[in-house]
Amino acid sequence: MIPINSHGLIWFISTQTQPTTKIERIHLLAGNFHIKKKYRQHPCTFMDAFLCAIMKNIEYAYWYDWRKKTENIPKDVRLYYGHETCEHLLPHQHTASEFAKYISDHRSSKLCLVTPFLTDAGIQKALKLIDCLLTVLYELEVICSDWGLLYYLSRHKIGTPVVGRLLAGQISDPRILRIVDDNHTPEPRKIRHVNGHHCVLKRKMPSNALKQHYKSCSIDKHETISFLTDSGIHRCELNNVAQGIELNLSGYTYSLHVPEVLVSVMRRCPGDGENLNQEAVCPCPGINSNQKIVWWCHHDLPVDLFRHDNALYYQWPELPANLDRLPIDRIVFNAENIGS
Repeated sequence: MIPINSHGLIWFISTQTQPTTKIERIHLLAGNFHIKKKYRQHPCTFMDAFLCAIMKNIEYAYWYDWRKKTENIPKDVRLYYGHETCEHLLPHQHTASEFAKYISDHRSSKLCLVTPFLTDAGIQKALKLIDCLLTVLYELEVICSDWGLLYYLSRHKIGTPVVGRLLAGQISDPRILRIVDDNHTPEPRKIRHVNGHHCVLKRKMPSNALKQHYKSCSIDKHETISFLTDSGIHRCELNNVAQGIELNLSGYTYSLHVPEVLVSVMRRCPGDGENLNQEAVCPCPGINSNQKIVWWCHHDLPVDLFRHDNALYYQWPELPANLDRLPIDRIVFNAENIGS
């Protein structure tokens, strides 16, 4: 660990070896993530929820990092391919086409193209990439993080558009966990008011309505789901947020990304060496971009954050205790990309 600033944050570079089998990946998810014990929400362990998912007949999918070449690609699974947070890190058409041919001919796997929020030029790039993949594959899900691309694909009936987790409207700030945790009761503290008087700050417990709000997503509304369904969009991607998930409406399908929770996206990647005072590097050099994972630790955070490319994440491997009651029929493992 190397502390590099004056705000109590500690950053360090982390490297992990790639698990080679499905069972190893499951044990990695179950055991290798550091969640402070006082913030565990329920006694349900990851393996308990995993068995529950098996009984529910949930589909499993895996992230594949196209920038890291590997032969470790499983058969008969769904692969998430592309980039979620930067249009400069989308694969080139030739690279994507060759990969699609390989998994179609040799692995019998299905492909989901993941796309980020896009500029006008980025939308044209993404459309060319989608068209290229559809010449190879008979079906293609496109995970959209941009309303413009989602609308275009829906209107012109191109592929199978899906609402990405950047558009789902979840609250993914990990500090929310302290607000909804009934066991988190900080000591009252005295402060000085602006008028010179002293007062004592005490915690006010959140209402059930506020807890529900923190656990919901903006997609989970009658008018939104009706609009999306009428537009031919029947799936939404969700983060496995630490505070839990509550969905009021059925009749819509969701995918749950485990365990990496996407918190925030930066417009540009930090400069080389993690010096935030240095000018950012954008556009990045694509496949040769800096792929180091940098962890951010702070005693006030219930979990550790980490930056990868231009986005901030935390890890929450525990599946929701109410998984059997949620309209989730797919779990996307995104902790250790198959291509890592």
